[in-house]
Amino acid sequence: MKHHSLKPTQTAPGGDALAVVNDKKKPSDKHRRIIEAALKVFAKNGFYNSKVSEIARAAGVADGTIYMYFQNKDGILISLFEEEMQKVLDLVYQAVNQQTDPAKKLEAFAIAHLSLVEQNQEMAEIIVTQAERLAEM
Repeated sequence: MKHHSLKPTQTAPGGDALAVVNDKKKPSDKHRRIIEAALKVFAKNGFYNSKVSEIARAAGVADGTIYMYFQNKDGILISLFEEEMQKVLDLVYQAVNQQTDPAKKLEAFAIAHLSLVEQNQEMAEIIVTQAERLAEM
């Protein structure tokens, strides 16, 4: 089982020890379009019922272009999860680190988490339905 770690990409005010800088290069426009298309296709059809050709069509790229950025459909799912979860972690860390009281930190976490789930229902659907598969990768 591979372990994929996710860390916040921004250092919180005061240099919180949990925050680190992400040194990865910014994804290309086509990469971003593929990830966004996969999010929609996976949420609509489920991972197993989705085809790479559907993702390519939704992203406005040729089928072969997908393989320039990802090894296979599993690779798309892993990247989707890592990239989208990184955004979630950044926002949650930012909300939590604005608080000093532990109870307020917990409240900020809960509010940020629930707000993000509400705003990103497609990603929440994928996480819920594919969490076990992602843990095995």
